Amino acid sequence: MTIAEKLDKLRIERGWTIYKMSSESGVNDRAIRNWFNKGNEPSLSALTAVCQAFNITLGEFFADEDKKAEEMTDETKEFVNKYKLLDKVQKNAVNTVIDSYKVDD
Repeated sequence: MTIAEKLDKLRIERGWTIYKMSSESGVNDRAIRNWFNKGNEPSLSALTAVCQAFNITLGEFFADEDKKAEEMTDETKEFVNKYKLLDKVQKNAVNTVIDSYKVDD
């Protein structure tokens, strides 16, 4: 999967238009359209900005999805997929709830 294909997949998973992706990341929508339509590669700064808008790190973006998927149960996969769709405020709320539970090591 190319970088553009992966970005488009993440955009679609979130239900974002190219305009929304542009406004959330601060990357010009013409540049984003060129990634998808002309096969241009994003600059590192543009890719970083888009990943930040998606609330993922560059490491998560480039991580091997098959390897990550093998290590998770179906329940964990479902949780992670739902969590990825949350905005920053919602993620903070979820993290607060999780942090409130004591986990014995």
